[in-house]
Amino acid sequence: MLLTVLAQDRPEDGLDRILGFIFGVTGGILGILYLLLFVFALISILRSQRLTGGGKFLWIVVALAYPFLGSLGWFIFGKSAQLVKQGSYTG
Repeated sequence: MLLTVLAQDRPEDGLDRILGFIFGVTGGILGILYLLLFVFALISILRSQRLTGGGKFLWIVVALAYPFLGSLGWFIFGKSAQLVKQGSYTG
């Protein structure tokens, strides 16, 4: 009998469901934004004309190892990184 009473819906259950839904939707949106940041960082790294193949490889490894911080680091620091292509030396 006591278990039946405890298993019944309580008024707080409605609030718990609403909060669970809100947190679920918010988490889903943040997850999609996180994934988009990561994908755009990888595309930007691969399309970068300033970096050598080794520089691109290094940034891709950083982005894969630290998906959020690596991607954010690329957009903050990486686009102006000093791992640039040099002109060919003919002298």
